[in-house]
Amino acid sequence: MLNPNKLMGNAVPLKKKNMKTLLTFALPLLFFANTALAQMELGPKFEAKEMEVDFKSVKTGGKHDAVFVYKNAGNQPLLITQAEGSCGCTVPDYPKGPLKPGGSAQIKITYDAKAKGPFNKTVTLTTNEVDGRNSDGQTIYKKHVIEVSGTVVD
Repeated sequence: MLNPNKLMGNAVPLKKKNMKTLLTFALPLLFFANTALAQMELGPKFEAKEMEVDFKSVKTGGKHDAVFVYKNAGNQPLLITQAEGSCGCTVPDYPKGPLKPGGSAQIKITYDAKAKGPFNKTVTLTTNEVDGRNSDGQTIYKKHVIEVSGTVVD
């Protein structure tokens, strides 16, 4: 008949104390590994080199356009669900369809230069990137703010 201790060679059979020690270290390790894997599942991810548009100097009394470039650094399609200027003089025109992973796109920002002097406005984008859940369990989506600035001259 075979002796199980001889089959294991030099291995030491696990005792209850050794098993508790193993579980004490293994469970936290498994938890952190699971968390790391979950973070690797990015979903869509909005990314831009800079979150600002500088019109520099523009002439008064006209509409001026600038282009903001962004990309999807995630692994699922990115969708801008809403884009709002901080006032009626700053208007974003954004792609309404999904952006494939690795793809890039542009947002045209139009500024209506009615008043002379420096200006600082914003464009707020809401995307389909999940940012968490509220107390009712509803999904909260990420917002990205683009700073828009320049100076209106004669």
